[in-house]
Amino acid sequence: MRQFTAVVNPTAGAAGAAAALLALARHLRVAGADLRTEYSRSLDHA
Repeated sequence: MRQFTAVVNPTAGAAGAAAALLALARHLRVAGADLRTEYSRSLDHA
């Protein structure tokens, strides 16, 4: 199984970014991949 980590800045970007991440996560999981989502707390944290 392939594993991916998405690092997300919850304060950046447009509202459509969350929907795009959900769609990407769905496609990866359907393809058999594992996706972990980490939310950054600051610029230095990412």
